[in-house]
Amino acid sequence: PVMADHLSYVIYTSGSTGKPKGTMIQHRALNNTLKAFSTMFDNSGIRTIVALTPLTFDISALELFSPLILGKTCILVSGDAANRIEAICSQLHNADAVQATPSVWRLILEEQPQIPELIKLCGGEACSTELWDQLNKLAGNVYNVYGPTETTIWSSTFNGSRTKENVPIGRPISNTQLYVLDERLEPVPVGVAGELYISGAGLARGYLGQAGLTAEKFIANPFGDAGSRMYRTGDRVRYHEDGNLEFLGRIDDQVKLRGYRIELGEIEAALLEHDAVSQATVIVREDQPGDRKLVAYLVAQANQKTNIKQSLFFFAEGAHRHAQTGYELLFKSTAIADDLSFEAVWLPERHFTDIAGDFSNPAVLCSAVSAKTKRIGVRAGSVVLPLHHPARVAEEWAIIDNISKGRVGVSFASGWVPDDFIFAPECYDNKHEAMLDKVDIIRRLWSGEAVNFRNGVDKDVPIKTFPTPVQDQIPVWLTSTQSPVSFEQAGASGANILTALLALTVDELAERITIYKAARRKAGYDPNSGQVTLMLHTYVGTSAEEARDAAFQPLYKYFKAHTSLRTRVFQDMDREEQIYSEDDDKMAALIVERYLNTSSLIGDEEQCRKFLSRLTDIGVTEIANLVDFGIEAGKVLEMLPRLDLLTDVQLPAMSHMEAISSLSATIPSQMIPSHFVWLDRMPMSQNDKVNRKALPRPIVNAATSFELPANELEQEIIDIWATVLRTDKIGVNDQFFAIGGHSLAALRVISKIRSEFSINIPLRVFIEDGTVRSIASYILDQADL
Repeated sequence: PVMADHLSYVIYTSGSTGKPKGTMIQHRALNNTLKAFSTMFDNSGIRTIVALTPLTFDISALELFSPLILGKTCILVSGDAANRIEAICSQLHNADAVQATPSVWRLILEEQPQIPELIKLCGGEACSTELWDQLNKLAGNVYNVYGPTETTIWSSTFNGSRTKENVPIGRPISNTQLYVLDERLEPVPVGVAGELYISGAGLARGYLGQAGLTAEKFIANPFGDAGSRMYRTGDRVRYHEDGNLEFLGRIDDQVKLRGYRIELGEIEAALLEHDAVSQATVIVREDQPGDRKLVAYLVAQANQKTNIKQSLFFFAEGAHRHAQTGYELLFKSTAIADDLSFEAVWLPERHFTDIAGDFSNPAVLCSAVSAKTKRIGVRAGSVVLPLHHPARVAEEWAIIDNISKGRVGVSFASGWVPDDFIFAPECYDNKHEAMLDKVDIIRRLWSGEAVNFRNGVDKDVPIKTFPTPVQDQIPVWLTSTQSPVSFEQAGASGANILTALLALTVDELAERITIYKAARRKAGYDPNSGQVTLMLHTYVGTSAEEARDAAFQPLYKYFKAHTSLRTRVFQDMDREEQIYSEDDDKMAALIVERYLNTSSLIGDEEQCRKFLSRLTDIGVTEIANLVDFGIEAGKVLEMLPRLDLLTDVQLPAMSHMEAISSLSATIPSQMIPSHFVWLDRMPMSQNDKVNRKALPRPIVNAATSFELPANELEQEIIDIWATVLRTDKIGVNDQFFAIGGHSLAALRVISKIRSEFSINIPLRVFIEDGTVRSIASYILDQADL
């Protein structure tokens, strides 16, 4: 019976049911598809086609039989998935046409980004706009092809400019009809979504031995001749005005979760809008009975790395406070950094406070460094601008800009403590306003504008900067160490940020960088173009033990000597450790341990890379490495090449909260996944499609630094979360969605908080930040109103 009616072959497909079903393809159906594509191949002058598709996949028939019909060459590629990619790439120079799924095309382009000119057929899965653009940049035509096995390989093709949202699946091939129908099998208007039905010469006979399923899927065609049939694809599509079809996802991708109908394809499309995402698959998981959750699986863009910039910062701390020793280390390490193409060397202004170093007058030192280097930037760190005349500052740095041929940058500060103001005590009360006003004046002078200043007889005199700087604009950083207001001021003025972790945790810095970017956006600046430079005590050792041993004593002496720093850092420590609060030695040692683990770039290469990855994730773009804090100079000089090896850091692509924030702008909260799982590659089936059954169970992402509640309110919020999320280990820095929360769970928490505290919290508070600490802060703020 299998051979009846000129049956050509039976191919098994699982489709959306997950159960194998044999699709009976007739000879005339295969012949129609081969003729349609053979015409295209022949007209394109194709001589050789690479057959890379497993024989269990229907599209292998096109690769095998088209060359035979045309009298062309077919190159067979075999082997397992990993070896096949290498084998495919080795044959590309012999090929004129290659047909592959989007998943395989991504692997090919990862292996060989610059492939030779050839026709590229992409089908079997939805093609992302990112992959389509990547393929179109290469020589040779690209075709997006679409078709289920039941209509014999491909039913439509597209070759043209994509829409903003996605890549169309195009128009029908010869002797094929495509219908977009509603639930009553009525055609829907152009632009309206419906289910795709296919009829024509490519239609299969049905499923082998499954008469009931055949009758369900292959139905009478009310638009064709008597007795004709059409196949119900289960795909949601819509027609464009130009006659091309747009694929919108599967009908069975619509799931009902927590009372909402959710389109999984819409979530995937929204995730693919993010620049960091190359592939996205969303499924519903029920790893615990009754607890159904949306889980997104993501693959980062190829080569999604950031070259986080490395600089050196000199404070002349510890053993290097001796001028000769400090200057020797400065010039030797700067020469090495210049050869290694580090971004900059920072020379700070001397502050008259016990925690600042003793290098003074950065203009003098930067002049010397400029004359001895070729590439590295020369920057002033934390010039207390209220103490200086803006015309003098502009001219000093214009000179250095000329000496260095345009390598200058300056960070300005308003001053830390009253002792900073021994040169201008009258400026202390309005130091912030004085700094911002003078930054504006320096920028105007730098651009060549004449600015009026009062002379000795109280008259205005127009002053222009001399010499003319090499750079059109002076690169400006504002030193912002703790106050959120200072980060906001920097963003609003369009300046860069110079900051440190001496007074902030990583999570607190992340919050302030968010404030900084928001202020830039509000002021009309690109929020992502501002530089965030972070000062860190740095020592990259040959091992973690060697790094710790080298850095512990210098840091111990540093914290032991400076009460104000010791007190600030100690405030962030766990409550059970405060038994040492009366013992300076034990407290200093405890603080150093905490500082080494959470606030410094001290460790082996692996540890330092992980920390840099975390900092990159929150928006840090440059590390100003403090290397002169007491470690022996010879060790520091040996260490610098190891520091260079950390430059190419793997970008975390998109943090959990970034993903939530990005999605919340385009889709309803009930469609935001509870988990985001990053994979190196999507698991693929033998047919080179995403194997959804092989997607791993998500691991709950706790906060990077676990911290106990600091007060009764935070503990009460943790208790509420624990009840709703059914988990017992929650820290104050944990983010609600990152530890398994979802929109319905958030509503339950909101209800309990309303009942407990008589305060209503908007859902956006959970989406924008959503930590225990931020929720507690919101409750306190509302209680004070």
